Amino acid sequence: MSVTIRTENPLSTDTACLGVAADLAGRGVQFLVARQGERPVGWSALLDRLGYGEIEGPVVQPQGEAGDEIGRALIAALEDSARDIGLGCLARRSAANRADEIALFQKMGFTERGPFGGYTGDAGSVFLEKRIGLYFRGVDTGPQLSPA
Repeated sequence: MSVTIRTENPLSTDTACLGVAADLAGRGVQFLVARQGERPVGWSALLDRLGYGEIEGPVVQPQGEAGDEIGRALIAALEDSARDIGLGCLARRSAANRADEIALFQKMGFTERGPFGGYTGDAGSVFLEKRIGLYFRGVDTGPQLSPA
């Protein structure tokens, strides 16, 4: 069965089974849900940080190869959304013990970088970024998030 991805309300009752954080319902957040038929199978969010986009997720069910395919589709959809609103860079903080998640982002063209935004460096985090366009609104994004 094919997967469809669309913008939805993160507070909808049928996405609660995916562990969605309620704070993703704010301004400047685009929340995407992947569905197989009517069943939600994943989500991811783009937070507009006024200069770059921060990615939350993706969170997908099932795991394994099918989950990776859904995760790639969600990340690609977020990249398109970020370009549409004029963001030139995406950033992600991952837990260092999430090798599968880090590998997925690296397969999508993300590279390691230093901490960004309000994050500080620690051994438990890995910071990633991907330049996605020529234009970039650099505001308080740290030394490594600069125009391409």
